[in-house]
Amino acid sequence: MLSAVSEKATITSVTKMLLKLYIPSLIILLIVFLICKIKEIPIEVMLSDPLALVDAYPWLGLVSNLGILVWTGCVGVCFFYSGGVITEKPRKGIRRLSCDRRDDHRGTDAG
Repeated sequence: MLSAVSEKATITSVTKMLLKLYIPSLIILLIVFLICKIKEIPIEVMLSDPLALVDAYPWLGLVSNLGILVWTGCVGVCFFYSGGVITEKPRKGIRRLSCDRRDDHRGTDAG
């Protein structure tokens, strides 16, 4: 069972993380909304799928969406990997993959 202090710290860290996630998204949406109001463009035009606007064949964007999924997966892997490498003391299995060259002398003859 978590103590009240650690539970409060957990809630605070989760709140900070959510703010870091949602504040930039809301700022971008606000900018899009302001551009729409200034240029007198309907908001639906800016937020809808481009293929829906031109009445294109529905399967036309499949390759593009698959490409986006691949890029997103790659970015996710990079973020998870960097979380394990960029630490004060890298874990045993990741040390070989990091840029730490202190262990390069193993396996070589000194004489």
